[in-house]
Amino acid sequence: MILAILSILRFCQSFQINSVIRQKCQRQNLMNNFHGFAKTTALLKNRAILSMANFNRVEIIQALAGSGKTQELAYRFLRLLMVEATDGEKIDPKSILATTFSRKAAGEIRDRIIEMLSEAILDEGAFARLVLGVPEIKSQQDCYDLLKTVVSSIHKLNIGTIDSFFVKTALAFSDTLEFTPGWSILDEVHKDKVFAHAVSMLTSGSGTAKQLADVLRLSKSGAKVPILGTIDGIQNNAFIAARGTDESVWVWGEQQSTLSSEELGDAIQDFENVTPGPKSHQKAMNTAVSVIQAGEWKKFLETGIAPKIIDGSLSYSTKSQIEDEVVAVYEPLIKHAFSVMVTRTLLKNKNTYALMHALYACLQEAKNHHGLYSFDDVTYQLSNSDVLDIEQLLELQFRMDGSIDHLLIDEFQDTSLTQWKVLEPIVQEINQSQESRTLFFVGDVKQSLYGFRGGEPALLRGLESVLVEPNTKRLEASWRCTPPVLDLVNTIFENATSSDILNTHSQDAVTTWMKDFLHHVSAKPTALLKGYADIQTAGEASGNNTLQPSIEKVVEIASSIYEKAPMASIGILVRSNTKQQIQRIVHALRTNDVFVPASEFGGNPLTDSPAVTVILSALLMADDQCNSVNTFQVGTSPLGDYLGIQYPAREENVHAISKEIRRKLLRDGYAKLILEYAEQLVEQIDERERLRLWQLVEFAESNAANTTLRPSEFVRLVRELPVSDPASSQVQVMTVHKSKGLSFDAVIVCDLDRSIWKSPDLMEYHEDPCKDANLVGMYAADYLDVAIPEYAKMRKETCRGQVNDALCLLYVAMTRAKRALHLILPSRPTATKYYKKIDGLLLQILGVDKNQEPNKKVWVANGSDETWVDDFKGSPPADTHSIIPFVINPPTEKLCFGRGIATASPSSLEGGGKTKVSERFAGGTNTAFDRGTIFHKWMEDIEWFDGNVPSVDALIDSAPAQEVSRLDDEILKKIASDCHNALQKNELQKLLTKEDGNACVYLEQEFMLRVEKGTSFAEVIMQEPTDIRGSIDRLVVHNDENGNVIRAEVIDWKSDVFENETLEQKVEHYAPQLATYRLAAAKLLNIQVEDVKAVLAFLIEEKIEDITDKASVKCP
Repeated sequence: MILAILSILRFCQSFQINSVIRQKCQRQNLMNNFHGFAKTTALLKNRAILSMANFNRVEIIQALAGSGKTQELAYRFLRLLMVEATDGEKIDPKSILATTFSRKAAGEIRDRIIEMLSEAILDEGAFARLVLGVPEIKSQQDCYDLLKTVVSSIHKLNIGTIDSFFVKTALAFSDTLEFTPGWSILDEVHKDKVFAHAVSMLTSGSGTAKQLADVLRLSKSGAKVPILGTIDGIQNNAFIAARGTDESVWVWGEQQSTLSSEELGDAIQDFENVTPGPKSHQKAMNTAVSVIQAGEWKKFLETGIAPKIIDGSLSYSTKSQIEDEVVAVYEPLIKHAFSVMVTRTLLKNKNTYALMHALYACLQEAKNHHGLYSFDDVTYQLSNSDVLDIEQLLELQFRMDGSIDHLLIDEFQDTSLTQWKVLEPIVQEINQSQESRTLFFVGDVKQSLYGFRGGEPALLRGLESVLVEPNTKRLEASWRCTPPVLDLVNTIFENATSSDILNTHSQDAVTTWMKDFLHHVSAKPTALLKGYADIQTAGEASGNNTLQPSIEKVVEIASSIYEKAPMASIGILVRSNTKQQIQRIVHALRTNDVFVPASEFGGNPLTDSPAVTVILSALLMADDQCNSVNTFQVGTSPLGDYLGIQYPAREENVHAISKEIRRKLLRDGYAKLILEYAEQLVEQIDERERLRLWQLVEFAESNAANTTLRPSEFVRLVRELPVSDPASSQVQVMTVHKSKGLSFDAVIVCDLDRSIWKSPDLMEYHEDPCKDANLVGMYAADYLDVAIPEYAKMRKETCRGQVNDALCLLYVAMTRAKRALHLILPSRPTATKYYKKIDGLLLQILGVDKNQEPNKKVWVANGSDETWVDDFKGSPPADTHSIIPFVINPPTEKLCFGRGIATASPSSLEGGGKTKVSERFAGGTNTAFDRGTIFHKWMEDIEWFDGNVPSVDALIDSAPAQEVSRLDDEILKKIASDCHNALQKNELQKLLTKEDGNACVYLEQEFMLRVEKGTSFAEVIMQEPTDIRGSIDRLVVHNDENGNVIRAEVIDWKSDVFENETLEQKVEHYAPQLATYRLAAAKLLNIQVEDVKAVLAFLIEEKIEDITDKASVKCP
């Protein structure tokens, strides 16, 4: 019964057969009758009236790292659940939407709520702490009731990522957004395939060939460029900025006239005729001539004497004055050089914008074709549609089957402008509606790390100004960091304004950032704990290789902590992984004299295992048997002995083995073959390697649907997709960005010799940081600012963003530490200045010497105590409790015994439920089965017959590829011809034509129903309760003028050929199957079985039979 009800609900939700017209009327009535603020998403009755003490309806939490913002959000959620409406009803948990920016954070919020309630039920101290945050809780019984409410509705709680909310909304409005039916999220496995498809379409158009060539040449400044890689690079930088923006945002500025060939020749001749006094000036001019003749105008403007003339200093080399005669011959060439570079830059912007628009159209077509869209696509389409406009929010309530009365947003500083466009109508509608609805925002602009993904901290800074009666609360104490850790944090950031490196780049950004920084203090419990913080240098570097000494210092510190405090968690943070820093640190720790079981946070491709690479090399032999690298790896491993190959190997031996590998892949697939090879290695490797091999087998199984017969494609997936390391570890290595939201007992930050900022690929200017860009351009060096004032504006904004990002990166890295923090700087004993790198910035802020010797403690925090490790020497044994003996009583219902409810498919009832042994064990895929599948696909493509019969060629082109691959061309042509002939028959055309009146059709309608013992379908009588699952080929539903279902017909397509059987025998054979369809349709539509007609359509034999009487149904 439950399954039947669920089937009915699913059916009604998908197709709304009974209630479409009725819901439209109800919706229209609500819209006409509701006179509140616009069209609200809230339920229009039984709203809760908030009358809680010290409760702000609109609250903004400005947090600092470790100050308990997740706790505050959990308290808010529980307080809302304690609210009672005027009728005594509690708030529906479904009406609360809590969003954050990662699945881990969403899970932490949910778990924190459950943990707090559970602890409060069991412990008086925990109960007292919970009451401080949720004063509406009066007793532990309240905690029990709340926990029961949360757990019972855990599947309905709207606690998730902001992307998951957007996807859920997009699924409800797929038709409005014009997404492909059945779409899903584009993953890394399919990303390259979809992009390559789009680029193929982009490059196939002859009209875009010249434009494409121009923009690629301008982007790479060369004659030969890799098309796919270059377009991908441009897309990563410019696509989002170009998509949906007006052309005027990209195409601006005036191209300047240049010297003619003759004028340029004369100017160069005049230039060469001048002989300056100082030798250094003559040398610079000689070099300039070579640069000019090579057409390197950018280099001409940026080097030598030209920059000194441009900036007006007019002194060069030994500060000797540049002569007037020299200035005179330089000026026309400088003007020409500026004109050339301005024209190139403006054309580059224009062509990039045009290319991105063309690419967007191709990408959308490719994504529509594959039915795959990225999270960014979902957000963008929602932001540019009206589905979440205020006047449409009532429609959102209907489609989402619930209202949003209470909105809680975590990590708001990482919200992008596109995401805000989607959220703002909901926020404003709640903000301006009745007092019973609430808003809650949590964020910390100092932790805004995702500017490169569009995160805009200005949204949080300006949030107060766009809300009605907001209340802002600052959390000013850290529950995470000990005083020594915060001493280092305060020392760095309170003195950041003294840094010339930062102030020269953007003093405004430093000032703005510091307005949000308060002196950090530890909360009382944490303030009593011992801690340690220092800054120290790594060992002596060999040449410019500062990374290896830093890794060695990390190993030294981490192994020491691990030895003394094995229960302490250790986080090792790097700026980036461009030089395989993470993998090198993990390897160094695991191979150190003191073994430290480190692993990469979030996983690493399986190729970090030597055993895995051997198997992948074997697979690649099947794809490229001439590759000696693969042959060498296999031939020098234990797998080589199994395969019968040693290095060097004979060519014919390699060919034979490659052929055998291909044969096994075709026969068994990747998972089975990899398992076979893995079994030959397990005795030769350690436990971690064995686990990695097993993960490779699992990877092959889970990606079976995405793999191809080209092993190189499978190997590419293995190399690209990260898989979590099976070794659980207290020591995790990751980038600073990945550490966001995490904390560790000890944190070691290295890789600090990276540049503080690098030249961006794209520049923007916003008159209002919370609105779309007013100017956008591809990056150009600062020498062009004097010629293109717009670039000066964009550069100023870029510099502000770079300073903000640098400070946020440092802040997040340092505040991950609970008890100990170590910053590792490269040693620079011969430094002549504070370099524009993170280590140079830290030294300048601290005011210490820029020359730092190797292995030196540069700075140690006040109150540092190295004995903090004593608290982690071991862990106390877990409390154990005796389990009271219990007995599991047997079920009283006979249906619960044994294997449970029987299952069947409608087709299993064919022929009276009897199956021929020859058919049962025939195996394989035969032509008749493929023919039936193809026929069903063609008939499924026809919703209603419109008078046009598809040609044989059109039918062949639309046939399913998998079945086509198994059929000869002649057989396929014969099948298409049979279908074409059938569709020309009046009887079939009439069956497919929509009748007058209100009728709708559902194709391949799935169902599941439970039937009782004794139910009969034609001559088949069910001998036990049975769940029947299947799908109806074609279900036609007829409604009256009010939208109520009055009758239906089920149509089943058959591609049988009558050989030794008559039509009557075929009807008798299929009658039980059609009888199940009649009952299923009656249940789904809530009508009588007698109102459901059953039709068999034999397409090849061109017979249409009404078998309603034969397909009888009798229920006990």
